[in-house]
Amino acid sequence: MLDFEKVTTRGGDDGKACLYDGTRLWKDDLLFESLGDLDELNSFLGVFKASLGERVPAEPRVRDEIDSIQSVVIRLCAMIATPVSSAPYKNLDPVRQSDIDRLETLEAALLSRAEVPDTFVRPGANREAALADAARSICRRAERRVVACIRRCGLTHLGACRSYLNRLSDYLFVLARYLT
Repeated sequence: MLDFEKVTTRGGDDGKACLYDGTRLWKDDLLFESLGDLDELNSFLGVFKASLGERVPAEPRVRDEIDSIQSVVIRLCAMIATPVSSAPYKNLDPVRQSDIDRLETLEAALLSRAEVPDTFVRPGANREAALADAARSICRRAERRVVACIRRCGLTHLGACRSYLNRLSDYLFVLARYLT
């Protein structure tokens, strides 16, 4: 069993938190805003994954795809939470072009089987599609925060992360149409 003090350290009671290398920043720092949005995205992807019911014909495959995407989102968080100049950064598994390519392949496969209207979409055709659309909206917000980190903090090493989130929101949009 985990000790209470390992979870409740009280270290953030002053309004600051630590990056992976120990650097303390205010909790409203843009890096933590980005990490919070990505945490919310990852959590909501989990809600979506758990909601996939028997009605979805490709449920196990979609569930596996979402699980794989969650792993990339966690890697993306690690890249943001670890200063590129720190020793721990060298041990990270960064987001790569191959991750982006995989999303594009998944999206193309769904697009061949989905009906995508050429007008604005009103989410809510069914529960699964609505949850995928909500995840897409959260993903777009996380993408905007990562763009802000790149522009305002000079974190140019996050370029692949930005592209991944852009593709992920496209994938989630198409997935929602597929589930409709």
